[in-house]
Amino acid sequence: MFYDRYCILCDELKMSPSSVAIQNNISKTSVTRWKNGATPNLNIIKKIAVFFQVPTSFLLEEKPFTNWNQMQKFLPAIIFAIKNEFHGDPFEKFGISDDGKPINKLIIFLSSCVDYIDIDEKTNALHINYFVIDKETQKKEPATERDKLAEETNELFSKLPLDKKKQALEYLRFLVEHQGKQ
Repeated sequence: MFYDRYCILCDELKMSPSSVAIQNNISKTSVTRWKNGATPNLNIIKKIAVFFQVPTSFLLEEKPFTNWNQMQKFLPAIIFAIKNEFHGDPFEKFGISDDGKPINKLIIFLSSCVDYIDIDEKTNALHINYFVIDKETQKKEPATERDKLAEETNELFSKLPLDKKKQALEYLRFLVEHQGKQ
């Protein structure tokens, strides 16, 4: 639920949900509606995402954050698995501690390299599907056509100027949001 994720981010900053809302010119009644299950409109979500410096996908419960509560229980295992996959400590570079703090940096990191995380709580099995991994840290070829396409897209995307990257990302978000609604 949106409100739960909003509260996680508020707690990280040691601020109340109402004070964060007021600081962002959002009414206290909006916070009450969220607490009761409502989801804010996309403009409000974007404003909150900017304030907390997290991707909107976290607040909207989109991949890879669809099972965030479950992910939090298995966070040490997820961090361990990612360190092994990257053959080092990518978290140190981003200023993320082994306990996943600060949470906004962990969220940004996960959204940049993880497509989804499947967790089987009965067997404690963890499966992390990564986006294309840096060629220097991972020498194997992409396993699927989707990975190959992602690698080519990533290479093209890296060559775009910043303003065009933002425009491309907004267009991709639009396509994903409207996929199958035609």
